[in-house]
Amino acid sequence: MKIGAATVLDGVHLEDSIAVNGTCLTVTKFDDSHFTVGLVQETLQKDLAGGARAGFAGQSGAGGAADEPDSLWIKVKTTKEILKYVVP
Repeated sequence: MKIGAATVLDGVHLEDSIAVNGTCLTVTKFDDSHFTVGLVQETLQKDLAGGARAGFAGQSGAGGAADEPDSLWIKVKTTKEILKYVVP
């Protein structure tokens, strides 16, 4: 996703994290007025769903490991006492 945002780019470096609508995204490319981030299906579904605007290509499919060759899914099991502190 390419995002226009000249103000936050002062001093930016590749692989910096920039919060977009509360979601931290990693800078993969930038110039004087835009930065580009890589997105995985989980980010689109959980964090950016409905929040992106102009120029956003949108979501496709229901996601899942088969659709995401650059993603690694790890399942973690915990107790109910700990689970109350975990954000999905």
